[in-house]
Formats: sequence, structure tokens, C-alpha cells
Amino acid sequence: MSTMTIGIDIGGTKIAGIMCDAGGVLSGWQTQLTPGHAGANAVLEAAILLAKTLIDQAAANNQKVTAVGVGAAGQIDPKPGVVVGANENLPGWRGTCIASMIEAALNLPVVVDNDVNAMALAEHALGAAKDYQHVLFVTAGTGIGGALLINGDLWRGAHFSAGEIGYLFAGVEGSMPTTIEEVASGPALEKRYRDRSGTDLRLHEIADRAQSGDETAREVITYGARQLAQVLAPVLCLIDPEVLIVGGGVPQVSMWWETFVGAVGDVSYGAVARIPVLPAELGIKAGAIGAALLAARSQHQKEKV
Repeated sequence: MSTMTIGIDIGGTKIAGIMCDAGGVLSGWQTQLTPGHAGANAVLEAAILLAKTLIDQAAANNQKVTAVGVGAAGQIDPKPGVVVGANENLPGWRGTCIASMIEAALNLPVVVDNDVNAMALAEHALGAAKDYQHVLFVTAGTGIGGALLINGDLWRGAHFSAGEIGYLFAGVEGSMPTTIEEVASGPALEKRYRDRSGTDLRLHEIADRAQSGDETAREVITYGARQLAQVLAPVLCLIDPEVLIVGGGVPQVSMWWETFVGAVGDVSYGAVARIPVLPAELGIKAGAIGAALLAARSQHQKEKV
């Protein structure tokens, strides 16, 4: 009987799951909406139900699940698998004991880390970062997050917040300081367009309008790209990675990527101005893949002890 690990990605809008065998072959991709409004217990119950569906799939194929990895939104202390910090995207999420609750429900070992950390691991193992050891990974979508890989390993920081670039200062609007997430995430760009045009559109619709010559739409998209580049430039100077990998939904819209890459080069200095800027390759599956890899690594380390 072959063995599998399961990866579960718990985000503010979706929960996703996937299985990975010992050879790195992926199967069983599943997604569902996150019941975030219903509280932390409801979110974990949905994740557990998804994991049970994958466990049943594995059993039907004469495969045995040996461990579960979880990539979760928020600052995660991976040793106990507890959420030590979270924002309002998941009400009541702070303090949630993810590992112990899922372990009790599934009777399997569970390892937990931040969802963007899991994405970065997946890109390093199978995606755009596979040829690099020192990586800054950034995702821009509903929120903005990041992760650091040093010598191929995650650098989580003293308080599990390393890579949380979404909280970086991005200037003052009115009299209030703003973070880069508040000005360059998908919802922030939608709000900027709504405030300037009076029309409420999703980001992909704004991008379509930009392509058709809507100057307000063009300004909104290029503004977001340049803002993120300006915030990242000093980060690149500080940590000097080999590569910057950028994923998420925002970079997928037309005009954004070209503007962003050009702006990174314009505002970076010295050697870091030559750092490659590459798009992430694994898309929406990255978090779940990384979580499955986390579980596999944890199992391998236990076997070596």
C-alpha cells in the first residue's frame, strides 16, 4: 500500500486540499468556500471534512494517508500549530489551536504553517523558485503577503511574522498612514476605481476597461503596481535575495505585470536592481501543495530520528 500526505490550504475566501505521494505526484484537488463569517470552529470543521474526503479517496485507491499539512492565514507558531496573530478576514481566528483540533478529528499527525510560507515552499520545490536558495516570495490578491527562504529553508522570524510585507508603510492618505495591503491589494484597487469613477467593478473588469482605453482604470492598475514596487525596493536592498517571485490574482490582470517589473527596476538600487523578478508558476494550488510537502518533510524528519 502506497502512502500519501494531505495538504490543506485555509484562506480567507477558500479552503483547498490536495494529496501528494512519496514521489511528489499530486492528486485529488478539492476546493470549497471558507465559512469565515461563522467563526473559527466552522472553518476548521470545513477543513476537516475536506481532509476526510481526501482520506476516503486515498483508501479507495489502496493508499494510506500518513500525515496532514495545513497552510493557514495569519501568523502561525508551527511548533504547537497555533494562530498567534490574525486580521479581520477570519473573525475569531487568533488563538485557534489548528493542529490539536485537526489531529483529534483525523487521528493523524498534523503540521501547520502560514499559508504564504506554504506557497513559497511549493514554488521552491516545484515552481518558479526551484533554481534558487535565497528567495523573497510575494503574493498579491485579496491581501498582500510574503515569505522568505534562506538557504532553501523558511525564515519565520522571532515572532513568526517574517515576510509579512502587507503591513509595510505605503504613505499617508489624508491624515492617516496606510499599509501596502490597503493601497495595492485587489480590494484596494477596486475601491480606488469605485471612488474615482463611481462604478463598482471587480478587478478583472477594471483590467478589461483599461485595455479598452479607460484612463481611470489604467491609472488604478498602474498605481497599484508602482506602489508595491516602491515598497519592495528597500526590502530587496535589505535582504538581497537571489530572486523575487510574485504570485496571486492581482499580477494576472493585464498591464499590471509589465508596470510592476519596470517599476522594480526603476526604484531599486545597485546590485538589487538586477535581481530577477519572476511570476509564480503553481497558481491557486500552491498553498495546498506546500502544505502537503510540509507534512511529508515532517514525516521524513521523524523517520530519521
